[in-house]
Amino acid sequence: MRASRTAVSLGSLTLEERTNSLSINEAKEVDCFAFLEALFEALSLTDVYARDGVTGLRMRMWQLARLFEYHCPDLYHTLEEEGMSLDVFCIGWVQTLFLYIEAMPAHTIDRIWDIMIFESSWVIIFQVSVALVKLSSNVLKGQELDEIVMYFNNFPNPSILEPDVLLVEASKINLTEAILDQLRGEYENMNK
Repeated sequence: MRASRTAVSLGSLTLEERTNSLSINEAKEVDCFAFLEALFEALSLTDVYARDGVTGLRMRMWQLARLFEYHCPDLYHTLEEEGMSLDVFCIGWVQTLFLYIEAMPAHTIDRIWDIMIFESSWVIIFQVSVALVKLSSNVLKGQELDEIVMYFNNFPNPSILEPDVLLVEASKINLTEAILDQLRGEYENMNK
């Protein structure tokens, strides 16, 4: 078999021949991969998931900590005094885009992801994270540290995870790409 101008070889077929012989299922897989690749690019997900993603994840967690400090100061400072950070809970939320929360209904995650994809922005992830903490703050006032940990691991009040509650609260969080960019700049200046 003579190689065409496409030099990449997949088994006995060249890339060009392989591409020309895709079945419908393979085409769907290619489309799905292309979608995910575009999604990673548009949302800078490689900052969080790539080999050196720890740096991007640290920056996202720092941004979120600043937002918690501003929007939920009582709980933020209570945890700080105990030597604990909300990162303990939120890192899983950010890394998995809320799949980490077992109690989170699939239809809520679908709505969050729809917004994230439509807006091509992390804003909704941060708004939902802050909303989860705000909605939980009254329940957690005066609780022991282990009770706070248990609460954020189990979310015993599943009603706050419903989209009509959570996303309404999230929409009240004043957050824009410009604010996230400003926080990113502060983080980068701090880590020079």
